[in-house]
Parts: sequence; structure tokens; C-alpha cells
Amino acid sequence: MCVVADDQPGLLSHLGTALTTQSLDLLAAQVYGRVAPRGAEVVDLLWLRRDEALGSAVVDADMARLAGLLGGLATGELRADGRALDPRRAPAASATLVHFDDEKGSKGSTSLILETVERPGLFRAVLDALVRAGVHLTGSRRASGGADRVVHRFVIAEGNGAAPDQYRRGVLQAEVLRVVELVAHREPRPAAKKPTPARSDGILIDEAHPLFAQ
Repeated sequence: MCVVADDQPGLLSHLGTALTTQSLDLLAAQVYGRVAPRGAEVVDLLWLRRDEALGSAVVDADMARLAGLLGGLATGELRADGRALDPRRAPAASATLVHFDDEKGSKGSTSLILETVERPGLFRAVLDALVRAGVHLTGSRRASGGADRVVHRFVIAEGNGAAPDQYRRGVLQAEVLRVVELVAHREPRPAAKKPTPARSDGILIDEAHPLFAQ
């Protein structure tokens, strides 16, 4: 597959997200840059295969879907799952941002930074997702993002001590976004009902605290 696009920040992360969403594995890539009349462009040559678990070949329809999703991610018009973003339902106050910041003075680790609305269970869910993805967590910090927002910084590295490459960053970014959306739409657990005291022969019995009271 050949991808020609304007050179812009986050393009490789969007590409990794699109490949993961479409269950495609990247076997090899050659990345080039060139100067076009309207500005800098990148030309990426990609060798792809279908996820081995699916066992089907990559066809032209896959390329069309991949191109459409990549374009929508780059312009901010689509979610990672291909659904259109409705600006009225996703105001800036509730938007989720995921990006990376390479640690200064560190040869291996990088920071995955998540900025979103604070919700119960968010930190644990993202932490579990990173562990499942196979990265090592070497530190984390939490800061207030103002109002009801929070900024989580996860310092991560691969198992060999190296920082995740661009493809892996795209995979991690997509997984964190997926988990945040799951937490956002999780139904709250119903409050536990307080046991109703039982009565026996005119004596009040609190079964949670077995003391007797007349």
C-alpha cells in the first residue's frame, strides 16, 4: 500500500490506529519525504497482512476502508472505530487527548499522556490496558486539568527497555482511547441496599450489626 499525505504531526500515530482498527499487521515500511507545490508531503510504502487469527487475505475493499479511516482521523472527523464525530456531542470540555512525550535525558522510556474527564475507575482501566499491551510502567503522575478534567502521565518502555516506536505508539494510543470510551459509557453500579432490620417477638435485630435492641 502506498500512502501519500501532507506531512503533519500525529500522522504515523493515526496510521497505527487505522491499521489496528482494521485488524491489519504491518510487516515492513519505507517512509520518504518530498516537497510538493502546496508544502511538505510524506510517501509511505507499506507491506500489510491480515491478522493471523482472522486468516483472510487483504483485498481492495480493505485498502479503501483504511484510506477513508486514515483521512478521517487526520482531519478529526472520525473516531478510531470509524464513527463520525459530532461536535455538538464532543465539546472541548469532554474531549480526550492522548499523546506522547519523550523523556529528556532518557534513552528508553517515553511518557504517554492522557487528558480527559475524570471518572471512577479510569486510572485502573488504563493501567490494565497498558499492561495487557505488553509495555512496562516505570512511573506515573496525576495532575488536575481544570474543572473536572485530569491529566495522567504514564512513563512506559518496551520489554527490552526501548521506547515504543511509531507503530506501537499508534497501537497504544488506540487502545487507551478505546478504554477511556468504555469507562465513559460504563453504567454506574447500583448502591448497595442497607439490610432491613428484622423483628422477632418485639425485638429489633440488625443483621449487619448483631446487637439487640428493645
